[in-house]
Amino acid sequence: MFGIFKKVSYSEQSILTTVAMDLLSQINNLPHDFISILPQDKYQAILKYQNAAQQALNWGNDFDGRDAMPRLLYNKALKELSAASKILEETEKIINKK
Repeated sequence: MFGIFKKVSYSEQSILTTVAMDLLSQINNLPHDFISILPQDKYQAILKYQNAAQQALNWGNDFDGRDAMPRLLYNKALKELSAASKILEETEKIINKK
């Protein structure tokens, strides 16, 4: 393939996997009492983050690279998961100040 449809390398896929695992860890570490008081839209956003991270983990499991993610999707996923991770980092800081 070529251009934006070219598949990412194993190392790039590994980077995305690390970001997705970190995001899932951050979500799992949110205190239950905090999650229970969230407005519905914020709770739904966290569920979407979690779903996106789990979907990103489904790519790149074949050693021969057949299921590697296309570059266009990789760029979008890395950007979105990184942004979600930053949001949860800031949320954790706020929670820990209380």
